[in-house]
Amino acid sequence: MTVRRDPYFKEREAVAGRLPSCARKFPEAAEVLNFYGRLLECQGAIETPDVRTLGDCRSPRMAPAIRGVLETCRRHGTDILRRQAGELAGLSDAELGGMAEAFFQHALEGTRRLAVMAALGATATVLETPRTGGLRSVCPVCGMPPVVSYLGNDSDSQGARFARCGVCHAEWPAGRTACLSCGNENDDELAYFHPEGSREVMIQLCRECGRYTKIIDFRERGPVTPEMEDIATLSLDLWMRAEGHPKLFPNLFGY
Repeated sequence: MTVRRDPYFKEREAVAGRLPSCARKFPEAAEVLNFYGRLLECQGAIETPDVRTLGDCRSPRMAPAIRGVLETCRRHGTDILRRQAGELAGLSDAELGGMAEAFFQHALEGTRRLAVMAALGATATVLETPRTGGLRSVCPVCGMPPVVSYLGNDSDSQGARFARCGVCHAEWPAGRTACLSCGNENDDELAYFHPEGSREVMIQLCRECGRYTKIIDFRERGPVTPEMEDIATLSLDLWMRAEGHPKLFPNLFGY
C-alpha cells in the first residue's frame, strides 16, 4: 500500500490563503474557520525535536506542543475555550502527557481533545511511515481512524478514493464504495447525500454500522485541503448528529 505524506507545512500555507474565500462561501462556519487559521499559525510555530516515534506522541514529550495550542486557545478562542485552556495550562508535563495517551484511547473530549489533536498535527508528521499491503480502516502511521476522505483529480489517482488522517495527515487508498468504519460494500446498505446545489462534498452513510464519512470530490473543484472542506461543511455534521448518526472520527472541533 502506498502512503502519501506530502509536506504539511505547504498545505498550511495553501489553506491560509484560501480560508477567507472559504469563510465567505460558508458563513455559518466562518467563526470556526477563522479560529482554524489561528491553529494553523500555531502549528507552524511549534517545534518538538524530541517527538520522533509513536511512543513519543503518547508521552510528556508532547507537553510543549500542547501548551502552545492552549495558549492559542486562550488568546483567540471563545470564552469557554479561553477559560478551559487557562485551567489546563496549569497541568504538569506528566499530566499533559497523560492527555496525549488518553487521546489515542479515544477518551478525550472538548478543549482537551482539540489541544492534543492540534499539537499532534504539528508534530506527528515526522513519524516513520510503515510499508504494508492492503486497505486499512485506520491510519497506517499513527493508528487513528480517518477524519475525512476524498476523490483524487490528478493523473495518477484518476478519481480513486483516499482516506485522510486528521492526526498525522497521512493519506492511503480506500475502497471507493466501502464504509471506512466497518468495510461494508453492500450498495443497498450505503447511502449518499449531497448539500443542496453542490456535489463537491457528499456524506457516505453506512446503514450497517450507522456511521458516516464525508467524501470531498476534488474533481468538482480542483485540489483543496480535505480538513478545511470538512470543517467548512459542519452543517452536514450537525444534520447527521441530529439524525442520530455518529461520524467515524470527528475533526479538531468535534464535528
